Amino acid sequence: MNPFIEKSREETSRELQTVKSKGELKAGCLKADKRLDEAFAKELVLSKMTIACCAGCHYCCHVKVDVQPRDIFLIADFIRNRFTAAKQAEVLAKAKANWGKIEPMTVSQHFNAALPCSLLEDGKCTVYPVRPSSCRKAHSLRVEPCKNFLENPESDGPPIELIAGIRETTSAEYVGTSR
Repeated sequence: MNPFIEKSREETSRELQTVKSKGELKAGCLKADKRLDEAFAKELVLSKMTIACCAGCHYCCHVKVDVQPRDIFLIADFIRNRFTAAKQAEVLAKAKANWGKIEPMTVSQHFNAALPCSLLEDGKCTVYPVRPSSCRKAHSLRVEPCKNFLENPESDGPPIELIAGIRETTSAEYVGTSR
């Protein structure tokens, strides 16, 4: 494995294992998110490629997302501190509705269900500053395959093109936070 990636993963894991309070945990998780964003930006520059993702593009917000406990912690804290009671109830209702649809599905069916994220509103992520790690590393070189997946989730359309270095580097941070 790349020494930079291994070092980054180990630093993140070590930092989060030593926390003693909710405040330290939040700071450590936010630091890990910052490191993940920096790794993404660095690999994007090194690749000399351009991603098709932009504000308002939300095709990937209809894909099954794996979240880690640290993601849930940050999102819950963000919602608790930034959303009104009515907005919190709305998000909870959306999440329950999605769960009702997902619960009887197989993993494959869930992956192809193209359900909108409970935190998506008007094509934008309502928790973007603390979005899950798997969302932070999501990207595509072309929008057409993403659009095709949302419109035809079970089709064998063109694959979503990714920058390998971004997936590898950001995955190291992701693994570091889940240890």
